[in-house]
Formats: sequence, structure tokens, C-alpha cells
Amino acid sequence: MKRLLILLALVSIAPCYILAQFTYIGGGPSFSLGTISKGANYSRLDLDLFAMTRPIRNLGIGFSIGLPLTQSNSAKARSISQNYFSGSYTPGTMKYNFRGEMRKTLLMRIFFEKNLVAYLDARVNFNSFSEELIFQRGLVHGDSYYGWPDSPPISINDRATYRVTYPGFAIGIMPHLSRSVYLDWNIGVDLLSTRARRFIHIVAYDQTFSDGIVRNTTISNPFDGSFTLLFTSLSIGYFF
Repeated sequence: MKRLLILLALVSIAPCYILAQFTYIGGGPSFSLGTISKGANYSRLDLDLFAMTRPIRNLGIGFSIGLPLTQSNSAKARSISQNYFSGSYTPGTMKYNFRGEMRKTLLMRIFFEKNLVAYLDARVNFNSFSEELIFQRGLVHGDSYYGWPDSPPISINDRATYRVTYPGFAIGIMPHLSRSVYLDWNIGVDLLSTRARRFIHIVAYDQTFSDGIVRNTTISNPFDGSFTLLFTSLSIGYFF
């Protein structure tokens, strides 16, 4: 009798676990937006490729790759006097670029008990970011009559690249549209923090008319090593 009850119990709960054992493969767009320094935004649009196994009813374990399609930032090289370059001291080129590479993500997805459609994600991201400063200026002639010195030409092309591992969280819904097609939409936040290598350069930006003294300023990267990325993604795919 005891064996029969155990057998009946196993038969009754087996369909729940059998039906819950799905594998998902899909993809779609993902958009991220954050602030890398005061008043400077960074955004990127990715193509996300996604795979997940759902070994039990309420839990999924997955992996995604974010291939950057386009990205932009409004940051500028940080200078205490960048608005005061004047005359011949004005650089011909002064650019700052901040870019992210392909993102790789491991995630754990917990489905809520009531409907098994809504979920909460905890994720770990692996990425590389790069910063580049380009500053070009030719020779600035002094005044030989007063004995004012020339300022030599400057050519700076400084680049810093670093790998970052950072956590993230998301909430979303993942309904099954048919027996083999699913839709996945989520919104979340990634928390990035790193000790980025700073580049600092001292350059002349002006010369006083009265005594010919050359005044200098420092130029450095605006990224302070930490920022928050808000993201949303939509994907569709196949499950079996």
C-alpha cells in the first residue's frame, strides 16, 4: 500500500516537472542608456542572442551575448579650462570616445508562482570598455621681439581599455505564444564599477599679453569609474 501511494504521488507530480523542462533559443534588440559622467550620456543598441534551460518549473539558467549595433556618448575630455583655448592655442582636434565591446551575460531567472510568466532576473555581465583621447595642435609661435617662447606642437592619442565584471537585475514577462514560440520582454539595471586608468595631460591654452606667461591646463578622461545602465530588451524565439 505504501509503495502504491508513493507511485501515485510520483505520477501526479511528474507532469509538472516534465512540462517545465524547456530549452529556449531566441534573439532580439536590447537598448541601454546611462550617464558616464556629469551631464554626459552613453547609449547603445545591441542585438541580443539568448539561450536558457528551465530544469524546474520556477527556475531558469541562461546565457546571452549582446552584439553592439550602434553606440554613442556625449562626453568630452575633461579640462578645467577647455572653454578658454584661444587664438593659436585652439586645438585642431580634441575628441573623446567611450565604447563598449561585446557583452556576455550569465543569468538566473526566477518565475513567480502564480502565473509562471512574470519573472525576476539576477545576472552577471562580462564586458570590455575603452576610452580614447585625441588632441592635435600645431606649433604656436611666441613673440621674438619680447622674447616670448614658442609652444611646441602637441599630438596626443591616448587609449585605455579594461575588462569589467558587473551585476544586474531585471523584471519581465515571458509568455508562450504557441506550442513552440515564446516572447520575452524585460526592463532592468546594470551596476558598473571599475578603477579605470586615468589619463592626464598638461597643455598650454593661453598666453597673457602683458608678460607673455603661458598658462596651462590639464586634460583628463571624464569617466570616473562607475555608472548605472538602464536597459530594456525584447526577443522572440523557439522553445522545446
